[in-house]
Formats: sequence, structure tokens, C-alpha cells
Amino acid sequence: MTGRTDRVVLLFIAGILFTASLVLPVGAETITIGDSIRTAADVNVIGNPGLPESNPPVMWKGNKGTITGGPADVDGCRWWQISYDVGVSGWSPEGSEGISYLEPVPPPPQPPDGFTIWAERSISWARLRAGRHDWNSLCMKFVVNAFTRQEGAAAGGNADDFARTLDRFDQQPGGWHSAPRGAVIFFEGRDSNAFGHAAIYLGDGRTIDAFGSVAEHSMDEFAGEPHVGRYLGWAYPPESWRPAISRVRLSLSVHDRSGSGPLLPGVRVAGSDGTGTPFDTTTDASGGVMIEGDAGEWHITSSRGGFQTTTWTLPVLSDGRLDLVLQPIPPPSLGELVGWGQDAYGQKELPDGVGYFVIALYTGILVVPWFSTGNPPGLERTRHVKQILDTSHESGREDRPTVHTMPRAGPQDDPVPAAQKYRKVQYMSFILHLLSK
Repeated sequence: MTGRTDRVVLLFIAGILFTASLVLPVGAETITIGDSIRTAADVNVIGNPGLPESNPPVMWKGNKGTITGGPADVDGCRWWQISYDVGVSGWSPEGSEGISYLEPVPPPPQPPDGFTIWAERSISWARLRAGRHDWNSLCMKFVVNAFTRQEGAAAGGNADDFARTLDRFDQQPGGWHSAPRGAVIFFEGRDSNAFGHAAIYLGDGRTIDAFGSVAEHSMDEFAGEPHVGRYLGWAYPPESWRPAISRVRLSLSVHDRSGSGPLLPGVRVAGSDGTGTPFDTTTDASGGVMIEGDAGEWHITSSRGGFQTTTWTLPVLSDGRLDLVLQPIPPPSLGELVGWGQDAYGQKELPDGVGYFVIALYTGILVVPWFSTGNPPGLERTRHVKQILDTSHESGREDRPTVHTMPRAGPQDDPVPAAQKYRKVQYMSFILHLLSK
């Protein structure tokens, strides 16, 4: 009897355990009121636990919230009242048929290594493609291409796919204010847009994205866009988007007139590397500069006052050295008129009522005759002659001489009336104006 009794007891216990497994809700006792949770799958949000509703809000996988009430066990399913960060509140099931819908929020991921530099290069890549329509209706592909810096690379999913798989931060309305520059911003789709929307965050409430054409937008603009829904949070780009492009270092030197000529300091060297990332630097005192960028076809423009601006396009596939040559600006024909009129940029009145007139000829000499508009007493007419060392517009303006007035030798007045001197200046201006036609 003892053995039979033992078998009955064991069967009775097994029956209790089996019945309990049918009654106890999935995931019971794993979360409680006050916990921060994340949806482990797409889950409905309804007004009353267990009561069906038509078209209830759906929280995508990865949406976060705080449990504010519950639980309510209905038909073997445990429901919790949740305030979701995106601004939706209601009851969601903890699980069903062995599938958990809710889970504790895991520790957040850390920023990718070198994220700041990676993000800046991606933003530069994106901005260089502003206005293009290649990614129309392919917003996620544009974001992926910007971070991989490869046009045409497959995205591997839509915006809503990545929103469900990437850990999204600061999902509450306005949470983008906490996003770092270069973060990926996600939105739900609306109306005919069933795939959501993704953009790259620039900071200060602005993004760059492919919504029709590639352009920068404000977050406020999306609020009024009929095809873009709720803001869903921001995420770091995954490591799978890191570009597989090699970095190269180019040691560049700039010479005067020939490859064996003197090295030129202060030369501006600007352009873009193999992925279109811009650079803008200047040669040092020894005439050289080191530029680091992505391998590929580089565009380089060098310029300096007195020299012709020159552009080169060349492949840079590995570390190397490059010698560039600038040629001086050739002098124009003798006597060619460069400017006429008061000060060549308009009449200038000095504080003491003295004006001056500038005639610039390509003879290497700048002549500045002085004249008085009011014949102020105690001042003497002077003339300033200065050699032009650089005939470029910028340097010519900087090298413009200053006219100094000198004290008169005596109290006598200038024998030439001021009005007559001014008429002479006007006449000279008219003659020079005719010559310039």
C-alpha cells in the first residue's frame, strides 16, 4: 500500500503543478509598479485590461515606459498599466502563449568608439549631397550610406525595422534635445508612410535627411508633416555601419614656379578626400602640411596672394608625399588701368576735411595726389607715391597707402582755390573713366 500511496501523492502534486502552469500568467512576478520597462515585441495599448478595442495604439518593440498600475489578471494574461515615454498611456499585456511583451530596461549601450569624429564625417558626407533626389522614399538607406560613406550600400531594413532593433534613448516628446550630434532620430510613419522615418541629428533641433530630396529640417517641421508620426527616440549607429574605408595620410608641399623651387608658406590648401569629406588647412613656415582623410579620389585647391589658384584631382590610395607647384600671377600690359575714382573704392573723407584720390596703373607705382575740399588753414598739399607689390584685389586694398597732411610752412593761404582744385580732380576722373571703357 505504501508504494501505491506514494504514487498517488506524486500524481496529485504533478497535477497541481500542471494546473498552476495553465493558470499563472506569463512572466508573473518579474516586474512591478514603478519599474521602468521596455517592450520586447510590438504590443497594444488599451483602455481596459482584457477588453478588445478597434485600432488601439501600438507600441513598437523597444519603446520604453514606467508601470503605474496593476497587475490585472484576465483570462490567464497579466496586464499592467503603463505610461510610455512617447506620450501614450494605457494597459498592455505582460505576455501571452509563452511570449514576453514587457521586460526590464537593460543598461544603455555606450557610445561607439570615436563616435564624434565618425559622426562629423558622416554629416559632412550627407551635406555634400544636399538637394539630390537619389534617396527619395529611402530615408533609412540615406542614413546608412552617410555612416558607411558609401553610396548605394543596402540599408538592410526600413526605418521602423531599425527603430525596433536599436536601443532608443530619450523617447519622451522633445527628447531629441538630449541627443548628441550625429545620433539617428526615429519617427513613426503616418498615413501612406508605413515604414517610419529616420534622420541624422545636427543639434539645436535640426536634422539632415532624405525626405524627398536631401535637406536639413527642424524638428518642428516634422510635427506638421502628414507622413511623419510620433518621435520615437534617438540611437547610436551600430558597428555594422562603420565604414570599411582605409584612412591615409598625405604629406603635401607647395613650391614656387617649379618642383625644385622655393617652398611657399601660408598657402591655403582646401578640398575633399575620397569620400567627399572636406578639409581646409594652410602650409606651415616650411611650406608643408599633413592631411589625413579617406582613401579614394581627392580634390585639392591651393591658393595664395600673388599666385594663380590651382586645382588638382588625383587618386590617394595609401600614405604618401605630394609636391605641388604654384605659378605667380603674370603682370598685365603696361599702363592698363586698374581703377579710377576717389580712393578707387569711393571718395573718403578724413576727419580734418581732407580727401584723397587714387589712380592705380600697372606700372608698379600707385600715385595718390592730395586735395582739399575746404582748404583748411594750416595744412599743406602733399603727395604719396608707393610701389605696388601685389596687384591682387585683396592685397592691393590692404597695401593702400595712408595720406598724411603736413603743417604749412607759414600762415599764407593756398594760392589755388579749393573749388578749382576739386574741378581738376573731377576732370581727371572723367578722363580716366573714358580710358576705362
